[in-house]
Amino acid sequence: MARVSPPIKSQLEEHGLASPGFSRRDPRPFAVGYRRGAGEPLVYGAVVVAGIFVAAAMIQHEPLLLLGIGPALWCAYRYYPMIEARMPRLGANADGLFVDGIGFLDWSAIDGIELYETSVRNIHLSSLRITLNRPFGEAVSRPQALAPWRRFMTRSWSLRHGEAADGLEVELHPLAANPHEVRDRIMDYLPRRGA
Repeated sequence: MARVSPPIKSQLEEHGLASPGFSRRDPRPFAVGYRRGAGEPLVYGAVVVAGIFVAAAMIQHEPLLLLGIGPALWCAYRYYPMIEARMPRLGANADGLFVDGIGFLDWSAIDGIELYETSVRNIHLSSLRITLNRPFGEAVSRPQALAPWRRFMTRSWSLRHGEAADGLEVELHPLAANPHEVRDRIMDYLPRRGA
């Protein structure tokens, strides 16, 4: 069951993310990629499984075993971006909020963000839910050009179409950053509401 993570003063101060008065910091650009170890078991495991199917087909002289290579290589292809640790997947600067596979979202198009956290057994999952104040297509200020062969690879976000507004959910748990710090760094860029 998902729950909203409230900004607890002591936790934020402990990590150096907030001053005692909760004043906003000056926005600082950042970019974060997948953490090491997030995708290696999937990609390298799938390649090993494909190799096992090739070896079994050669040893058994059974070409039908080669059909097992397809799903294994598809898995390696699909999750390959998760082993590209140096590629930015999420970031922010004065141009907007960068999301890999989308490009830059204009800051004025973001109505709000919320950090959702949940746990499944011992696995801590977190995501950033971004609410837009205009349709998704109009919110993208600088679209990212993607090679056609990358269109079917995994991505860290999903689009949510709503009646009132579109939204975006970005998975933070596979990224190499503290989810609370990512949220706070993004909040530093958002226009101050009611100020």
